[in-house]
Amino acid sequence: MTLITSGDALGVLLSPLGTVTRITEIDFTTGFPLKLRKIWGDAVKQKELIAKLVKRSGLRRESVRILLKAFFEVVGEELAKGEPVRLRDFGAFLPMVWRHKRRWHTARKDILPSTPLVVPRFRPGQPLRDLVAQKLTAVQLPNGRFIIMPREPEKSEETKKR
Repeated sequence: MTLITSGDALGVLLSPLGTVTRITEIDFTTGFPLKLRKIWGDAVKQKELIAKLVKRSGLRRESVRILLKAFFEVVGEELAKGEPVRLRDFGAFLPMVWRHKRRWHTARKDILPSTPLVVPRFRPGQPLRDLVAQKLTAVQLPNGRFIIMPREPEKSEETKKR
């Protein structure tokens, strides 16, 4: 049994429900994390996003909250009209047709009708994809699961020579 222990996190485990857990110990023979600590739920909450924007921009909390609410409303209205919203270097919000898979009705021996839905979709821009790929990496454990880990900082030529 090989056990790696670290005070820092070894990685981040994503569950199908969106829960994110910090891994501090892994048994690499089985690939199962031994010590886990939940660090956040589904995603950054709106309240946390507002606090980060206030800190970075220097604007008042109420102004940022109103601006963020207006942004969500405008994006929603444009998508409801069927228009894509493209934000340069960030990505695009697009209306997408989602069709249910065909299902076979065993008693009637025919295909059940499916109704297509229009749902919003986000397609990240290349700079955003590059930023995420630069900061994070995916590592496959022996049991087939993937964990997301921060990338090691690249060492400069001077530190390599030492």
